[in-house]
Amino acid sequence: MTPRPSIKILFGTETGTAEGAADDLAVALRAAGYRAEVVDMAEYETPRLSHEPLVVVITSTFGNGDPPANAEPMLTALRAERPDLSGLPFAVMGLGDASFPRFAQCGRDVDALLADLGAERVVDRVDVDGEPAGPLIDFQAALLADLATRPDLPRGAPVEAPPPPPPAQGLWAKLSSWFAGAPTPAATHPPDRRHPAKGRLLAARRLTDQASAADTWHYLLELGAPAAGLKPGDCIGVLPHNPPGLVDAILEAAQADGDAAVAVGSRRATLREALGQRCLKRIRPRLLAELGDEAAALAGTSDAMKALAETAHVLHVLRRFGTPVAPQVLVDALHPLAPRLYSVANDVGHGQVALCVTTVRYEVDGVPTDGVASTWLQEQLVPGSPIAWFPDPHPAFRLPDDDAPLIMIGTGTGIAPFRGYLEQLAHGAPPRHTWLFFGHRHAALDDLYGPELQGFLDDGHLTRLTTAWSRDFPGAYVQQRLTEHGEDVWAWLAEGARVRVCGSPAMAAGVRAALRDLAGQSGLDGEAWLAERQADGGYLEEAYD
Repeated sequence: MTPRPSIKILFGTETGTAEGAADDLAVALRAAGYRAEVVDMAEYETPRLSHEPLVVVITSTFGNGDPPANAEPMLTALRAERPDLSGLPFAVMGLGDASFPRFAQCGRDVDALLADLGAERVVDRVDVDGEPAGPLIDFQAALLADLATRPDLPRGAPVEAPPPPPPAQGLWAKLSSWFAGAPTPAATHPPDRRHPAKGRLLAARRLTDQASAADTWHYLLELGAPAAGLKPGDCIGVLPHNPPGLVDAILEAAQADGDAAVAVGSRRATLREALGQRCLKRIRPRLLAELGDEAAALAGTSDAMKALAETAHVLHVLRRFGTPVAPQVLVDALHPLAPRLYSVANDVGHGQVALCVTTVRYEVDGVPTDGVASTWLQEQLVPGSPIAWFPDPHPAFRLPDDDAPLIMIGTGTGIAPFRGYLEQLAHGAPPRHTWLFFGHRHAALDDLYGPELQGFLDDGHLTRLTTAWSRDFPGAYVQQRLTEHGEDVWAWLAEGARVRVCGSPAMAAGVRAALRDLAGQSGLDGEAWLAERQADGGYLEEAYD
C-alpha cells in the first residue's frame, strides 16, 4: 500500500529543543486537520524531497555556525547532488542565540539552499533567539494561513490531541526503556544521541573555594563503553534527572498521584519516574490548554508565551492556575528533558572523561531555582551512580595535528578543553608553543586547576600563562590582557598561531574586538583579517551562557 502523503517536519538538533518544537508544530497542524510527520534529518531520504506536499525544517545551529550532527548528512547530500526541487513548498525556522556571531546560521543555510534548488518559500524564515515557544506560535499561524490557500494538501479530520505515538526508537525511548530494566542500548549500538550509553560517576571534587561566588566542580566519569574517539575539544552529552523535591512539588501542584502508571514512548513508568526526565522549565501551549480558559488564552499570544518563557517554570504555572491535571495528560504536555553538553576536560584515556561544571542557582520571578544538570551532578550523584551519556564531537575544535603555536583564551569553566589540550601535549602530542589566557573573579578563590597549570608551565607544555582576576583588579578581563600583551600576541599570530576561545558570548565578543584592533594597529583591515582566520580555522570559539 502506498503511504498517504503528509506534511514533513524535519528537525536538526543537538540537545532536543528543535525536536520538541517540531513535535509542537505537528500537534498544531494535526489539530487543524492536516497530516503531519516529524522526521529526524539524519533519517530522511533526500530523494523523497521533490515528491513531498510541503516540507518544514526546524533546526538549531552548532558551534561556529555549523549544522548539528544529525542535519549535516542531508545538507551535504543536497549540495553534492543538487536535485531539482522546483515547486516544493517549504518553510524554515532556525534556532539559536543572537549573542553568537553566526546566529541561527544553519537555518539560514537550509533556507538559502532549498530556494537555490528551486523550492518555493511559503513562509518567511524565522530566526529564534532562545526559547522557541512564542515565535513558534507566530510561525505556525503564518504556516496555517498559507495552508488555507492550498486545498490539495493532505488533510484528515481535525483532532484534539496527537495520535498515539508509534513505538519510539529514539533517545527518549532508550531512556524510558531503562525504567523497565531493558538492556543498555549501547550494548548493540555505538553510543550517540539516540543511543546513549550507561556510564558512572567515579569521583567529584570542588575546584573553587567555599567562599567563592562560583560553585565549580571537577567530575570524573567512567564511560562504560568505547570512548567513540572522544578528544579534548569535543563534548559529551549527559542525561540528567530532576531533583526529587521538585518532582514532588509538581505532583502536589498538579494534584496528581506520583505512583500512577503512564506511557513514556513505548514503555510504562510511574508518573514520578516520568517527571524525573521531563522538562519542568519550558512552558508549552499544550500544557496551558489543560489549565482552563485563562491559561489557554495565553497559549495563543506570542508575547505572553515569551514572557512566560522568561519568568516562569512549569511549577509556577501549575500553582498559578490550580487546575488538576491527569497523569498521562501531564506527561504528554511536557517535553522530554534535554541533554546537557559539557566540554571534555581531559585527554580521554582508559574510558574516563573529566568535566568542569559550575553549579547553577538563580531566581525566576523571585523563586529560587536550580540548574537541572549541574545540581543533579553535585547533589543527586555519588561515586558509582549511573550516568547516561553520548559523544558530541567537535572535530574543528580539537588540538591541531601540526605544531603551530596555540593561543588559548578561556574564562571560568571555559578552561575545560584547554586543560585537555595540555594533557594531550603531556601525553605525547606534537610539542608546540602554548599561551593560556585565563580569567575568573578572585585569584585566591577561583584559580581552577591552578596547581596543574603551574605543573604544565614547569614541564614546558604550557609556554606562557596570563591571568585576569576581574574582582581583584576591576576591569581586568582576558580581552584587556590581550591588548596589554598586544605586541607579543601579534608576534605569535604572525608566526601562524591558532586561537581557540571558550567561555561566555560576551567574553568571546570582547576577544574578537581586541584581535581586530591588534590587526588594525598592524595596518590590516581588522574585520577582514578576523574573517579570514575564522574561515581557515585560525580562530575558533566555543561560547555558551
